[in-house]
Amino acid sequence: MATPIDPPTLVLGDDDLVDWMELTALFDTFGVARVDALLGSLITLEETAEDDIGERDKRREQLVERLENEINLRQRNLGETYPFDLSASGDELLLDGNWRDPKYAFYLICLITTHVTGSAILRTPPGGELLTRLRNRVFQIVATLGLAGLATGPAFSVGWPRQTGETIVELLTRAAAAGGGFSVRTPPGPYFAS
Repeated sequence: MATPIDPPTLVLGDDDLVDWMELTALFDTFGVARVDALLGSLITLEETAEDDIGERDKRREQLVERLENEINLRQRNLGETYPFDLSASGDELLLDGNWRDPKYAFYLICLITTHVTGSAILRTPPGGELLTRLRNRVFQIVATLGLAGLATGPAFSVGWPRQTGETIVELLTRAAAAGGGFSVRTPPGPYFAS
């Protein structure tokens, strides 16, 4: 089965190489991206074999250190919303087993959409269920938070499509009961489309 990730290239910076590892882990059945697989891919792209093995190993160790520093920077800045973790040995980047938790949505949406077009990493844009979830749920959450910021007030993302079959009045009543800071007009006004 073909992977949606292109092999890494020598022109990728450290941040893109970490993105490559994250996307590899995201699409991997077991949620793992191995550092040695990344290094192996890069080695095959080198034009000439390195005569000085010590120098080659030093450059690879420096690359691994820079990758670890980038991952640590992301972990430090994002805290519990970063859905990846470096294994204790530093050999693998691991996707959190609960990666579908909404707290990871913002990071994953940014990661994927950064590489949807014109990317040297992601072979094809997301499709199927992942794209549907991206459009229907994650973008809605991002838009809801953006609207809350613009309105400088509370906002609720109620999901799309509504899976419970509840009416809009029922949904708004549930949101109000959850602390929405508003009251629901029931029955709704004359211009309500039933």
